[in-house]
Amino acid sequence: MNKMLLNNLIVAMFLGLAITVPMKSYFTAMMVLFVIFCILNYDHIRWEDVKEKMRKTNKDIWGGIVSFFACLFLSALLTLDKDDIGLTFSFFKSAMSMAMIYYMVMRFGSAQGCYWGICGASLIVFLYAFFQYIQNPNARIDSFYGNPNSFAIMLLSLIPCLYYIARNTRGAFRLLSVGECAAAFLFLVMTGSRGSLLGITIGMLISGGVILCHMKEKITAKRLKLCAVAFLVIAFLGGGVLYTIQSSRTGNAAMGGERIQMWEASVEMFRDHPLYGVGATKWNKEYAETYHRPGVIEIHIAFPHNMFMYFGACFGMIGLIGYLSYLILTVKGLYRSAKSFSNNEVTFSLLLLFVSFMVESCFDNTLNYKMVATLYFTCFGYLLSQYVSSPKVVSGDL
Repeated sequence: MNKMLLNNLIVAMFLGLAITVPMKSYFTAMMVLFVIFCILNYDHIRWEDVKEKMRKTNKDIWGGIVSFFACLFLSALLTLDKDDIGLTFSFFKSAMSMAMIYYMVMRFGSAQGCYWGICGASLIVFLYAFFQYIQNPNARIDSFYGNPNSFAIMLLSLIPCLYYIARNTRGAFRLLSVGECAAAFLFLVMTGSRGSLLGITIGMLISGGVILCHMKEKITAKRLKLCAVAFLVIAFLGGGVLYTIQSSRTGNAAMGGERIQMWEASVEMFRDHPLYGVGATKWNKEYAETYHRPGVIEIHIAFPHNMFMYFGACFGMIGLIGYLSYLILTVKGLYRSAKSFSNNEVTFSLLLLFVSFMVESCFDNTLNYKMVATLYFTCFGYLLSQYVSSPKVVSGDL
């Protein structure tokens, strides 16, 4: 069998696993695929090419990842609790998928494999979501992912990739990716996830604004007016959908459950354990036994639905510094990439992914939820690799 075809199949299966298999065992399968890929291509590696491409690699973004997990591991080690260390390692495994897909795509391209994996797996996910809708049109859609919010967060990772594929393919792939991108927005609304809808709206506005600033010397006055109208339409539609969903919620659900009480409790945990927190696995126990407010109903809840609160309460100042360093260095890295490369499609897609995901992280569990974190890091690694391996560099319109 042709080696390039094998490479594409491995990459397609790797991406397909990240998208469609919400199980604990899928990381092992992804690792096996990566090892097979490396063995298959070892004799064709030219280290001069690898070094040249690594020189183009965004060191700020990778530095943010390293500093983030270094801080988490340091905090977990200080607790001297093997469960905390084990959970932290589980978080780290989610980020390893970013390095694996980045290497495979950067080194050998495998564009067809990426298209097969992302479009094929997305089609399976969306068909099952549509089947759920047929079964119960009034229910919130969750596809394979167990609850609507998880499905919504997965969609935040898929939409930028589908947009990028739609912009860089022709024929059947373009039609499929455009249709799937539209379906993803529709299903995002059907999940009823307010945080994700807010995230994608803010993400589109910020990403589009950055691209406009990047192209300010090339854009005409007429096109600038059209962009302003487009921004207003995005803000109006996003706000309108959010208002409609919010109006349908009553009682405690209108306030996002008991998130405010969870956040207040997390702040107290941080104050009582400022250096390394209560421990990665201890938030639910501490909340149930010590920190929940009188009258709270959702006592046995696992996490506080906010990543700042989670890392501060569970990993203390050390973890919070790590999380902030990840955010700051990623923003710095994306800014430098936007300045250094002329591929506005990649820049827009990466910004959309990062901003929408991090806005959602203020209202839900993301980086501490292995299933959605693995897909986020995988999609980020795929898009980041396009700065180096993309067959075309676009300096024109978005």
